[in-house]
Amino acid sequence: MDAEDFKPNTTPHVGALALFTYKNGISHVARIVEIREDGFLIDQDGVSRCNNPSDFVEWDDKNLTGFWDMDSS
Repeated sequence: MDAEDFKPNTTPHVGALALFTYKNGISHVARIVEIREDGFLIDQDGVSRCNNPSDFVEWDDKNLTGFWDMDSS
């Protein structure tokens, strides 16, 4: 499956995938590892673990298009 194959089907929760689409049309998915009041942390599988294993995403991130979970499909 490619990132653009995932369609939103759930609400945000630990273990769900966060779906992103950027201005250049590139889609990306990342697993949610922690929910916070102002956003959530995602695990960037494919990004070097030497720097930062997770990134913070605010709820109003303009590239965020939804959330996907295999159990909800």
